[in-house]
Amino acid sequence: MIYQPSTFKPDESILFLISKNQLMFERIADKRLEQFGVSASQLRVAMLIKHLKSPTASQLATTIGSNPAATVRTLDRLEKMKWIKRIRSTKDRRIINLAITPKAKEIVEQLMPQVCEFLNTSLSGVTSNEFTTAQKVLGIIAKNHLNMLEAMQDPQV
Repeated sequence: MIYQPSTFKPDESILFLISKNQLMFERIADKRLEQFGVSASQLRVAMLIKHLKSPTASQLATTIGSNPAATVRTLDRLEKMKWIKRIRSTKDRRIINLAITPKAKEIVEQLMPQVCEFLNTSLSGVTSNEFTTAQKVLGIIAKNHLNMLEAMQDPQV
């Protein structure tokens, strides 16, 4: 066991540090993206839609780790901005896939050098081995969280 009630320090817990970094990262990114009229979370969603190649809203929410309602709100805003379009599946009319528009694709590609520069600046002082280890650890934590969420939805639990 890594954490013990007698020695637990909330501001040193891994999840606190992840959350703190996520909040600071989004604040900085939002400031940098103001001029483009898009937020960091909206850009992240557009980038993922482009990368995942026509996901559904549910698949996107699972990938992000967000609840479906929050994801749909972001998608609604992106659709209003004409950054994404919803495309009904021809194989199953109940399924709606997502695609970024040419306008959004152009902006995402234009912003990628700045996104990479920002991420690399965030990682200043981190070695490639430390980065690989952090990716692995965070992947394990994400998988554990996904398992917990799935167990909570299991009617037998």
